[in-house]
Amino acid sequence: MQVTMAVAKVPKFGLVESGDSVELVERPRGGLTAILADGQRHGRSAKRLSQLVVAKAMQLVADGVRDGAVARGVHDYLYAVRDGKVSTELVLLSVDARSGTLVVTRNTHVPVLVRRGDGSVLRLDEPVEPIGMRETLRP
Repeated sequence: MQVTMAVAKVPKFGLVESGDSVELVERPRGGLTAILADGQRHGRSAKRLSQLVVAKAMQLVADGVRDGAVARGVHDYLYAVRDGKVSTELVLLSVDARSGTLVVTRNTHVPVLVRRGDGSVLRLDEPVEPIGMRETLRP
């Protein structure tokens, strides 16, 4: 299995810092997880928020937690520390080296596009909610 991922940071007019954070984490039993978070609002406060979410997700992934549980854990953590007053859009893309599978976990309005080996493109764009705002949300 070959995985190619690209990340490009595009400047936003009038802002030096964005609320996006991206990290790549090696899974303990093989494989990789890319974590992308986009914090609510703009500038430094959004950046701090996305870094908080990514750091928590990295910790859970490094401990071997599965992606769905990582998203739920990060949501519960964000809801608890910010009292449900902020939201973050979160995407986890994991490659399982042993099974050769790709796992996509998304809580964002932005679609995820996956190009298959045969050249076809799978568009994941079902409506979902960002994490952090609603206590009963189950990512």
